[in-house]
Amino acid sequence: MKIKYSLFFFLFIIAGQLKSQVLIGYKGFDPLFVDYTESDLQKLKNSTTIFVLPKQLTDYEKEVDKIFKEVWTISKYEVINFNEMPEYLNNDNSYSYFTLDVLGYKNEQNPFAKFYDVYFNLWMKGNAKNKKKINTSFAHIVMSQNEETVDICKDIYDKDKNVNASKLLYTKASFDNLTAGYFKAYLTIVNNVLLKSGKSFFGQIENADLKKLIPLAKKTLYIPDYILIKYSKFKKKLDDKINPVELMEDYPFKWEIISADIISDKILNEKESSYFLVYVIDDVSKNYLIYNSNNLELVSFETDNSSGFYAKPDIFKKFGKKITKSLKN
Repeated sequence: MKIKYSLFFFLFIIAGQLKSQVLIGYKGFDPLFVDYTESDLQKLKNSTTIFVLPKQLTDYEKEVDKIFKEVWTISKYEVINFNEMPEYLNNDNSYSYFTLDVLGYKNEQNPFAKFYDVYFNLWMKGNAKNKKKINTSFAHIVMSQNEETVDICKDIYDKDKNVNASKLLYTKASFDNLTAGYFKAYLTIVNNVLLKSGKSFFGQIENADLKKLIPLAKKTLYIPDYILIKYSKFKKKLDDKINPVELMEDYPFKWEIISADIISDKILNEKESSYFLVYVIDDVSKNYLIYNSNNLELVSFETDNSSGFYAKPDIFKKFGKKITKSLKN
């Protein structure tokens, strides 16, 4: 059994475990944090969403602002730096916030075992049912873990006692699955689902539409090279890497492993549609998500809960079978 405890941005509390990379709508909440209602969604639409730039995107502030301008229609927005955040948090309730947060887990059977999820959270103060006591969340975007982020999470929970959590996340943490291009895909999905008042665990729904996979029979699947990194159970980077040919040996279609930055450039600058994979390691799972760069839809999703924090060939075998099945339907 797991005991869940969490640290919300500037000491707001949240709980809930995520198993796909982009989550809109929630299940199984802590009483202090709730899913949104239609009234809350209308409040979000009337707000100004404050996006706080993490370290990785501070050099891309103009690109991030352009991304919001292109895809974010659910509300007005402002892109700010971390040191500007307190003045917005202390303001009235006309703001919504898109901020980094970390959720920590303890295991009752092993008190020394700790697990962490780090994610962007779209949220507002108050709730339609209890405006004074409860905060409302609309979407999560899960960030992939590595040794650096796990160490930061340990600092947050073991050393800083909630004092410098936000500062640590915003000034030290970096994530393999966060580039300007990747962020554009995540933001597009959040915006489009909320516009339809939708609530969705991605992967459980999008995978049902096999027609989206048909182009992959001819198109190249671009895979970020960080997928080749092997981690220990403590997210320590191992010396040996995955052999890319062995990883992809059961995927019968075209593929290419390139840097996440090159994939990001393709998303932002190329007009021709391409397909790219995002690989996310959370507390116990490895998640594989394929996106279409043209419409930024999630095309397919697979998760792997087996042991070992490294990518497995059988996942790409599953993708290959899905693509083959899409051609027959």
